[in-house]
Amino acid sequence: VLAYADGVEESFEKTEISTGKNTASIKRFCLDKSYCKFYEALSIATQNIKEKDLKFTISENAIDLLIKPLYQNQDKFKVVVRELLQNAMDACKKANKSIKVTIGVIVEDDNVKLRVADCGIGMDLNDIVNYFLTIGKSSKSEDDNGLTGKFGIGILSIFLIGKEAKVYSKKESSMHLGIRIFQRDNEKEVEKIDVDKAVFKNDIATILEVNIDDEQIVKHLRVAKKIEDVISILGLENFCVWDDSEIVITFNKTGEVKDIEKLDVNGMIKKNENLYIDKMYAEDKKQKYANK
Repeated sequence: VLAYADGVEESFEKTEISTGKNTASIKRFCLDKSYCKFYEALSIATQNIKEKDLKFTISENAIDLLIKPLYQNQDKFKVVVRELLQNAMDACKKANKSIKVTIGVIVEDDNVKLRVADCGIGMDLNDIVNYFLTIGKSSKSEDDNGLTGKFGIGILSIFLIGKEAKVYSKKESSMHLGIRIFQRDNEKEVEKIDVDKAVFKNDIATILEVNIDDEQIVKHLRVAKKIEDVISILGLENFCVWDDSEIVITFNKTGEVKDIEKLDVNGMIKKNENLYIDKMYAEDKKQKYANK
């Protein structure tokens, strides 16, 4: 930052400031057009200071003690998809944007990946350290109306299906950020990685990509012949959205892209932000109680 400031073309001038009995002489300068460059330099310096804090705040055996028992009677791949989808939807809501999420299944010769991208609020280093990597602590407060994820375990759920994930995120007025989350010798570790800014096209704010290691899940995805098979494996065959929400599924093996079905809320009763009831059901229920 100081090296940058010395190179600023704007002129420096001395001025004095007084606080009580103390007087100090400082250099004052105007950044004007150089402000953006200065801010970028300041962000880089701050980021470098904080990177040492990139670590999980959780015990090593949390998967066995907390996550597996919680979801032991459920399909673990569907659990992971649900957790990551909820986080992505909440990120859009926190940014006061329409929900726009893309879930991709990528089948390669030597790898199978799950990729979730959203156009939400994004994350900076503070969000990564204090919320994303701190299990059991959610950035969602009780005042966050309509947010679905509440338990702060979304990112930890990825270890149910794999041992490595990469996260790329960009929050407004912050630097692009990339981290790699991986398991080594039963320990969860985090490291910073380079970011290709080209991935943030079409207003994408956050991308999470998981390398799937679970043999059963990999097998099912490799034999999938069409996108409907993939949607079923993801557990989203009965999922629907409404209003201007958009959730898209992609399958690189066939090149198919499919939007999750939109629910026609016309003719339905809106109970709250997340609940619509079919009028026919509501009338039947009303009549049922009237006959008692």
